Amino acid sequence: MKNKSKIIYFLFVALSVFLLLEGLLFSQEEELPKIFQLKGKTYTVAASSPAAGSSDILFHGEISKNLSRDIPGENVLPQVVVSGDYFYVSWINYKKGDVSLCFYDSAQDCSRVLAAGGFKFIGAAPGIVFDRHLPRVLIFRANNSTNVDLFGYSFLTGAVKRITRTPACERTFFLKNNITSDGTVGHIDEINERDSYSTEKTGFAFLESTEASIIIETRTLYHHFRYLFKPENLESRSIYKKEIPRPPVQPVEMTPETINTYIAFGDSITWGKMRMNDLPFDPTGEYRHPEFAYPQKIKETLETIYGYGKINYYSLGEPGGDTYTRMGDIYGLLQAYSGKYFLLMLGTNDAYKWIQFELNQSLENLEYIVDAALSKNMRVVISTIPPRNDGFNTPLVVAQIEALNAGIIALAGEKNIKYIDTYTAFRKYNSPWGWESLLEDRGASFTRTGEAGQHPSPLGHQVITELFVPRILEFPPEAPAGISTSQEDKGRVSVQWDENYEFDLSHYEIVFGYMPGSLNLSLSSDSAAVTFIRPPFFSDLSQQRVYFSIRAVDDSGNSSDFSTISNAVFD
Repeated sequence: MKNKSKIIYFLFVALSVFLLLEGLLFSQEEELPKIFQLKGKTYTVAASSPAAGSSDILFHGEISKNLSRDIPGENVLPQVVVSGDYFYVSWINYKKGDVSLCFYDSAQDCSRVLAAGGFKFIGAAPGIVFDRHLPRVLIFRANNSTNVDLFGYSFLTGAVKRITRTPACERTFFLKNNITSDGTVGHIDEINERDSYSTEKTGFAFLESTEASIIIETRTLYHHFRYLFKPENLESRSIYKKEIPRPPVQPVEMTPETINTYIAFGDSITWGKMRMNDLPFDPTGEYRHPEFAYPQKIKETLETIYGYGKINYYSLGEPGGDTYTRMGDIYGLLQAYSGKYFLLMLGTNDAYKWIQFELNQSLENLEYIVDAALSKNMRVVISTIPPRNDGFNTPLVVAQIEALNAGIIALAGEKNIKYIDTYTAFRKYNSPWGWESLLEDRGASFTRTGEAGQHPSPLGHQVITELFVPRILEFPPEAPAGISTSQEDKGRVSVQWDENYEFDLSHYEIVFGYMPGSLNLSLSSDSAAVTFIRPPFFSDLSQQRVYFSIRAVDDSGNSSDFSTISNAVFD
């Protein structure tokens, strides 16, 4: 009996320690605290752990108040605005795929849902337009179609109206130095602080004539807009629209080196970050192991088949990179690095950052990156992003990952590019739980962070490699170029062309004939040359010509386009 009590006590202590560690490692409360002061007192608003539904909690000393007590679901991303003697808290509610905007007013000590239904996305960090320290309009980012715009909620009428009306996802919104109707200046935060492609932050608010109004400047990837917004009626009008030029690029020159080179473009997954118990500790503390990452594994796999030294690659992964920051890099990097193939896996850091995730904007950023690669005539393969197995793997994040992946597959169809579905391949790997072996374990970082689990393990990178390699091999060779002819001797003509240098090249096919428009004969050649012999049936010596066209064929049976039809005269 005594031993049984000791066992029970030991299990109780072990469970307590586990729960403590779980709270420290997996709680997102530390990610989203908002600390502010009012009348000499310090308050904190934070989202509690979303393990069993989350709440927004107001803390003051030892006193706490659940601001979202009557609003079930995940209540996340609280934002606080202080004005006069009162403060206002807004947050996002997520419940079974539905998203709503919620609001707490300390003047009335009341929480309520302001905007619900009809929105696919609502962004955090809204701005409040004040009139004599009283909230008049709440401005927030949202979308109810295929683009992201600014919407306004009127505290006077309860109406929700769209302020901006742009044909594509908004890149930036700026609202500063809001002028209230009594002429006093109140501050409103920037709706979106990210502006990776431009160092000049445009957009501000100022007084128009004698009434309150706000100038909103926005940028899409394609246009620059400017709006005049009047808070009293939520109406706005577009002042101007201007095209944004894209940087000029030069198509990739298919040299013997670049034709067998691929560029892997992405974030820390591409970079090779992985935290594994059985891997050597990286003394830099960065947990980088590019030798196990898919860019290197693709090279090794192809060289096993086609021979060592034939494949080159550039791994352009950036830890922490998302579609916003990487979009700003793309044109400069594609000017500095050249390759025939462009392998894109990006978006993990978009999907898990609730405060920043905007599905359609992330997809537009990816489209921008794809367009940059296509403008250089590169062969593009895009990948869905893998699942997560860490403390941030909440139902909301899972839904955002799946939505982004569905959009990536749709984007591939729209752009007529190849894709691999890494997410589905991972989830189906030795189901139902085998997919977790494709993601990193916590390694040496277990006692310091709960973030490990979002990067593939070496086995996961091997699965990604096995998805990418067949897609690379599906691309056909380049069409033969540099065609020339020469006479060998009477009745014989030699045709030469520039040799194709694809690592998987098999042979050349030549179609030919002795009448224009009738290439009804064929032959093949392992080298970049062929000799035609004058046939004995020529009767008109002035018309003794051969007409021909050439294409390259690889080991998989993929063939290039035929070259333009050429002809040669027999001597």
